[in-house]
Amino acid sequence: MHGSRAFVTDFVRGLEDRVDELAARLILFPPLGYLPLLREALAEAGLAGRVELGGQNLHPAPDGAYTGECSGEMLKDLGASWALVGHSERRQYAAESNELVAEKAAAALRAGLRPMICVGESETEREAGQAVAVVTAQINAVLDHCGTEALASAAVAYEPVWAIGTGRTATPELAQEMHAALRGVLRSWDESLAERMPVLYGGSVKAANAAGLFAGADIDGGLVGGASLDPTEFLGIAGALGKTVSTFELVLLMLLVVDAIALAALVLLQQGRGADVGAAFGAGAANTMFGSSGSASFLTKLTVWLAIGFFLISFGLAWTAKERAANMGNLGIPTVEVAAPEVGDVPGDIPALEDAEAEEQLTPETEGVDSDIPDL
Repeated sequence: MHGSRAFVTDFVRGLEDRVDELAARLILFPPLGYLPLLREALAEAGLAGRVELGGQNLHPAPDGAYTGECSGEMLKDLGASWALVGHSERRQYAAESNELVAEKAAAALRAGLRPMICVGESETEREAGQAVAVVTAQINAVLDHCGTEALASAAVAYEPVWAIGTGRTATPELAQEMHAALRGVLRSWDESLAERMPVLYGGSVKAANAAGLFAGADIDGGLVGGASLDPTEFLGIAGALGKTVSTFELVLLMLLVVDAIALAALVLLQQGRGADVGAAFGAGAANTMFGSSGSASFLTKLTVWLAIGFFLISFGLAWTAKERAANMGNLGIPTVEVAAPEVGDVPGDIPALEDAEAEEQLTPETEGVDSDIPDL
């Protein structure tokens, strides 16, 4: 629950000159009151198509006498494409159960929003050895209620409650362990869903520790809290995503370098400028391999094979880069994303009024409200 009109303007100004440098997908979850203003500011900065928006909470019902609440349909109408459900602060302060979180995820899908499903264990639960069991129950409740097909566009955010706002952060090893467990739960429901659905880490993520956390094989991005209030820090975290390169990509890069060196050496040899290269094999070897009558044919064939290898390795690198970008921007999401801010909660759901008379008395009509608040 942070921000002001001036903050929104300054925040967007801090993003506009650097967002295009990032490979990460960006999603912002502002407090509801600033959602229209943020949408307008992003459009004016030319970032409307680059930065997505989401709501921090929603009510399961599409409409009705739920004073103080906001439906998924309302969020959609305000320009949101995502909705946080099950955030740890909602679970803690508003006593949201796994069942209610599942209903909210379904409500988001009904409204055409993509749910960001938050799961995580408390310090007590972790110390009791129940961490995996707790997050498994949390995600299973949503999968059971919504089904795997409906959740194809959703994302999961693992946020250890004991690390949120405390300055404590799960080690990269612990974070990867929990993300692998979550990926395993998803795989038990549907193999393709497990590969497609992004799993983000949220728990005191900072620019200083982001790269280490995002290096985990099953960590697709971050749900950023307090650090997202500083555009420079937030962009530093987002920038860490683009620095994450898989072991497979590193091997391909090494092979590409070796292939390029060998190819260059063979070209020099065929041009008569490779005496020193040939001598490197030893005088006898040079006379045998490079001085025989069949050497030209051999070198030509070897050059062709190395050229083919260079092409195939380059294609492999391009393909892995494309997949990484898709996994970073597919939130179908795999595309790694950085979401912010994850702050701002209000009391729990307000029950429906029991009769029409009470509703008429307590729910003001929009047309009858006299407001001096300027249009955003």
